[in-house]
Amino acid sequence: MIGRAAIGAPWIFKQAREVLEGKPQTEITLEERFACMYRHIDMACEQKGQDIAIPAMRGHLSGYMRGLYGAATMRNRLNQENDKEQVRALLKEYYFSLKNKEDDHG
Repeated sequence: MIGRAAIGAPWIFKQAREVLEGKPQTEITLEERFACMYRHIDMACEQKGQDIAIPAMRGHLSGYMRGLYGAATMRNRLNQENDKEQVRALLKEYYFSLKNKEDDHG
């Protein structure tokens, strides 16, 4: 079951190891989550080219955003884009909206 959970949450392997070793489970920060998304997009585009990679990344990006405020709206916006730089710009905008919300609510 861990394999499916890793889609959009590759840090799950580290967390599983921590649990198995009796250590406290590390929570991923918003910064780490978005850095992982950017890296994944860049690697996919480098490997497959933007025209194939961006549509293929939609499921992964949905996974990365699972549980975040406003994720459904952002998924809908991302699904309209096929350009890497536009996707990165939308994600940057989303990151800062979440960061501001986080700052406002503690």
